[in-house]
Amino acid sequence: MTASRSATVDPMTYWRTPPGIERGYVDCRFGQLHYAMVRPRETKAPPLVCFHATPTSWRSWQAAMPEIGRDRLVIAVDTPGYGDSAKPPAVSTIEQYAAAVGEGLDRLGLVRYDAIGNHTGSKVAVELALQRSHQVRRLVLVSAPYYTAAEVAAMKARYKEVPIRDDASHFVVRWKMMFETQGKHLPLDIIQRTYTDTFRGGLEYEWGHHAAFAYQHQDNLPRVEQPVLILNPNDSIHEATKRAGAHLKNGKLVNLQSSHELIDLKPAEFARMLRDFLDGDGKDVARPAVKPTPAAPAVKHRSVRRAYAPGRFGQLHYRFAAPERPSRRALLCLHASPQSSLNYDRMIEAMGTDRFAVAPDTPGFGGSEWPASPPAIEDYAGAMIDLVHSLGLTAIDVMGFHTGSMTAVEIARQSRGLVHRIVMYSAPVFLPDELPVLRSGYGAVIPEPEGSHTVKRWQKMWQWRDPGQSAEAFSIIMAEAFRGGPLSWWGHNAAFNYPFVERLRACDREILVLNPNDDLVNHSRRAAPLMRHGRILELPTFRHGMMDVHTEALAGHLRAFLDG
Repeated sequence: MTASRSATVDPMTYWRTPPGIERGYVDCRFGQLHYAMVRPRETKAPPLVCFHATPTSWRSWQAAMPEIGRDRLVIAVDTPGYGDSAKPPAVSTIEQYAAAVGEGLDRLGLVRYDAIGNHTGSKVAVELALQRSHQVRRLVLVSAPYYTAAEVAAMKARYKEVPIRDDASHFVVRWKMMFETQGKHLPLDIIQRTYTDTFRGGLEYEWGHHAAFAYQHQDNLPRVEQPVLILNPNDSIHEATKRAGAHLKNGKLVNLQSSHELIDLKPAEFARMLRDFLDGDGKDVARPAVKPTPAAPAVKHRSVRRAYAPGRFGQLHYRFAAPERPSRRALLCLHASPQSSLNYDRMIEAMGTDRFAVAPDTPGFGGSEWPASPPAIEDYAGAMIDLVHSLGLTAIDVMGFHTGSMTAVEIARQSRGLVHRIVMYSAPVFLPDELPVLRSGYGAVIPEPEGSHTVKRWQKMWQWRDPGQSAEAFSIIMAEAFRGGPLSWWGHNAAFNYPFVERLRACDREILVLNPNDDLVNHSRRAAPLMRHGRILELPTFRHGMMDVHTEALAGHLRAFLDG
C-alpha cells in the first residue's frame, strides 16, 4: 500500500477519537499521566495496558482499541514527555518510565493486568513486568530488537535531535525520515498525525530513543518469567527482533508479513492475534518483583493542570490554574484557530494565583473532540458556556485570541449576566471584500509526500512571530496547529462567517482590545468606533507569542482592566 488518501476512507478516521474511547489524567511521579480507555459492558478478562513507540502517543493504538476492548478494559498511556503526559525533569530512563506508569495504573485501581508495547513501548512493558511481576500477567511485544553494538551506534546516529531552523528545514528533515520508514505502508494522514506528535515534545522529543538505546532487551527480556508473545513485523528491525526468539523463558515469536500498517489498518486481525494469546491456555502465576522500582526524582509540579469535561460534541479538554481561595472573578481564555489552549499555558499560570483561570480547547482543536459538521462561532460559544456551568462558575471575565475574540463576544450575547468584562487579543474586524481572499488562504492543509505543506504553514505563521519567542517554542505551537488535521480550517471558516461587526456593536460589556503589531493590527483598530464601552491598548513591540514572552507585562494589563 502506498502513502495516499484513500478514496474510500474518510481521512478524519485517523484524527477523530473512535467511539467508545474516553480520555483522562492520573497523577504520577512526573506530574499528570494522560491515558485513553475503552470500558466493555462486561468482562472477566484482565485489563490490557498499551505502550506506544517513540516519539508518538496513545493515538497509535486508537484504531485497535475498540476491537480489543470488546471483552476487556484497554488503557493506552502517553509515555511521560509524549502526547499529553507531563515531561520528566531531564533525560529519563526506561526504568523511570515504567515506574511512573505503574504509579498511574495503581491510582486507576488496576491490580492485575496484561501489557503490550510497540518498539520503545516494548521496553517499557518488559521493565514494568520486571518491577511489578505480581501485577503484570502476560506480555505482548510488537518488535523486541536484540541489537548489536554496531546497530545501536547506527540507531543513535539516525535518531538524534534535528536542530530547529528559522527556515523550517527541520520540518522537512523529520518528515522525510518518517516518510521513508512508513510511506510505503500508511496513508499520508496517519503519517501526518504521527509527525505532529513528534513536535509536541519540543527539543526533548528524542529522550525516549535515548532511554531505549540505553536499555537492551538482551539484558532484561530473559529475566521475564511471564508468558510472552513477540510479534515481529516486516520492518527495519525485523532481523534484530528475530534474535530475541531464542532467549525467551516462556514465550514465542511470530514473524509477520505486515509492517507499520498492522495496528492502524488491520485492527480486527491484530485484535484476534492478541486475544488468541491473552486468552489462551497457560499458567499465570503472580511472582515477586525481579527488579526494584527506582526512587522518584525531584520534580517541581506546575500549578497548571489539565482535565476533560463532557461536551456537546464529545470530550472537551482544558487547562486550568487556581489558588486555594480565589479572590477575583474567574477568567475564561479562548485560543486562536487552528491552535489550542497551549496559547494560554503561561498566562493562566500567572493569572491563576488569585482567580480560577481556565483555557479550554475549542471543539476540534487540541484535545477536544470534533463536531460532526463545520461549527459556527455560536456553537463554539455554546460549548464554552456548557463548560463554565459544569465547573460551577456563575460570573466570569473572558479573554479571546483572534477567533477566540469572536467567541468571547458571542458568549456574552448568549448568556446575559454571566460575562462581566472582555479582553480581546486582537479584534478581527474584516471588511466584506477581504473575506473571499481570507477564505481562499485558509483552506484545508493536504499532506504532501515531500513535506512541503509543513514549510508553507510555518512560513505563514513565522512572519508574525514575536522576536523573543524561541524557534523551539514556536515549533511546539506549530504542532498544535497541525493537530487539527484535515479539518483545521473549520475554525477560520466559523470566524469568516460570523457577523462580528454587528455583534460587537450590540455588546454592552466593557472591552479591552490588546493590539500587538501582528497580522490584525489594522483590523483591530477598526473596532474602536464599534464598541460601546471599549478601548484599544496599542502594543507596538509585541507580536504573536507575546503571552509566552511578555507574560508578566500582559498579566499586569489584564489585572488593571479586569479588577479595576
